[in-house]
Amino acid sequence: MRLVFVTRNTHKFEEIEPIFRTRGIGILQHPAELEEPAFSSAVQILRHKARHAFAIVNKPVIVDDTGIYFSGTRNFPGLFPRRVFEQMGFKGLLARVQDVRRGMRFVTYLAYYDGKTFHAVRGTWNGTIAKRPTRPLAHDRGGFPYERIFIPRGMTHTLNRLRVEEKNAFSHRAKAAQKMAAWLLKTNGKKEKAGGRATVRRTQRQKK
Repeated sequence: MRLVFVTRNTHKFEEIEPIFRTRGIGILQHPAELEEPAFSSAVQILRHKARHAFAIVNKPVIVDDTGIYFSGTRNFPGLFPRRVFEQMGFKGLLARVQDVRRGMRFVTYLAYYDGKTFHAVRGTWNGTIAKRPTRPLAHDRGGFPYERIFIPRGMTHTLNRLRVEEKNAFSHRAKAAQKMAAWLLKTNGKKEKAGGRATVRRTQRQKK
């Protein structure tokens, strides 16, 4: 089984590729910019992105979408966190945080689409918001700025301090990738069994 993850973000690909590979699922990256219409539902956005991605590569694809939510706010920053960050920066974001409620949640959706079947899964990661963004590291270039203010639950340092192996043990995207890999293996197994039964039936008819 071989899939194409359509994303320009190499960090995302490097995060989920080992999860699929260790389960025997091949996945390649195709760096393309996908349309992100301003829908109110993450699944609506995913469907649009999946169709766009499939039209580009004409192969089974994986696409993703991540929302971020601060406690005590109404879906802020929401489904388009990068756009919000570009408008407000760290200063504007942190000004929206209440000291008594510093919760933060990452929610990542992954979707599979092969031109007919669409399937989406979700992974979440809870934590708290740091008082200030941590100093960027070399690997932060082109990364997700929110990782510099997100302290995962049970940890004392921000997300951008974790190695890929550590992130894959806990992260929202890793959880979604694990769910997607399990679904793909289960679905592919059912197809193989169905194909096997069809072969047996054909063989039995030929013997008759």
